[in-house]
Amino acid sequence: MKMRHCGSRNIILIWNIYLTILIPFVVLLSGIWHLESGVRHGKAAGLPIAVILAFLPLVLFGLKWKMDSTFTIIASCVWFIFMWKMAYYFFYDKTNSPIVYYSSVVVNITALMWSIIVKEYKPLEEHILKYRQDQWLVPCSENYKENKVLRSIWLVCFIGTVVFSFVCQWGVK
Repeated sequence: MKMRHCGSRNIILIWNIYLTILIPFVVLLSGIWHLESGVRHGKAAGLPIAVILAFLPLVLFGLKWKMDSTFTIIASCVWFIFMWKMAYYFFYDKTNSPIVYYSSVVVNITALMWSIIVKEYKPLEEHILKYRQDQWLVPCSENYKENKVLRSIWLVCFIGTVVFSFVCQWGVK
């Protein structure tokens, strides 16, 4: 029993570390996209932020509506193909931004992988469901110190990447 608890704890910690870097990384992609493609302002300026939508089937079907694992995993696979095609169209074909394209593919692959893990590994799903919906994709831990460290790292990375993205969008001519 102790071994299983230790394994659950490790998976939850890895999930929290992944979430700690996920959002700042996606915001960083926005700045890199501005540098690579030259897109500055307008509706398309924040397009790389949409990469986070890779988690839509997991959050909507798997966690919010608590649908069956099989349905959620199939929906995640179909969504992965859709997001991959959209990333290719916007970041590779239209704006010639290979770094952002390949990075968004990596985010989509890891989102698909984590969607499968969350739906198949019930202790992780139960851990996520302990928290409010607005906290499902941010690091959350029952350990106060761990939670504080992960959220501090998340906040510093997030602020740094937002500043980088703004500098890339409005500061570089």
